[in-house]
Amino acid sequence: MDHGQGVLLDRTTIFSVESGSLIEGLTGIGGMVLAIIGLAGIIPEMMLSVAVIAIGAGLLLQGMAVAARFSAILSEAEAAAVQSGAELRGSVSVETIGGIAGIALGILALIGIFPMVLNAVAAIVFGVAIILASRINFRLNTLDIPYSAERAKKLAQQAVAASADLQIVIGIAAITLGVLALVGIVPLVMALVAVLCVGVADFLTGASIAGKMFLTSRQS
Repeated sequence: MDHGQGVLLDRTTIFSVESGSLIEGLTGIGGMVLAIIGLAGIIPEMMLSVAVIAIGAGLLLQGMAVAARFSAILSEAEAAAVQSGAELRGSVSVETIGGIAGIALGILALIGIFPMVLNAVAAIVFGVAIILASRINFRLNTLDIPYSAERAKKLAQQAVAASADLQIVIGIAAITLGVLALVGIVPLVMALVAVLCVGVADFLTGASIAGKMFLTSRQS
């Protein structure tokens, strides 16, 4: 494949991924703020449930944004497409399903149905989702997109790669904290910290991918 021709993502694709990533980053910030408020002792149970809903919404919207332009993104990826396409499709599906599950669990917890258990399960679901969805970051980072400045290209690629690695680490931490909450070890604190971690991952992931897409859309 000729990289000079095959890598030019259309503006609709760039805008879709950039918008979804910005939303994921913003909901990540929201989840972080709510979790911190909860850890400070201000209606912590409610803050936890609302944070779970916010992060679930971010995962869902990001998954939908990428899925909406899935074919275009794949057409720009490097050849070997069948296996890579299956992996990326699976990552998008996991992120979307994880978001839907998180929203449902958060709402049920918010109305008082086994709130600690459901929020702990949501933390585990988020952990699994962001680990598996890290494949999206790795795949987007392999798109050979020209930039007007080589330094900007390298910085953007490094940011996306770092956030993908961090997703895996934070995902493992969220799963561990969720399990500890489920078995009754200071469950409220463990669940709040798990959601705080996922919020950090969402913010960094959304910001790095949105930054790369922004640079792409401004190329000459």
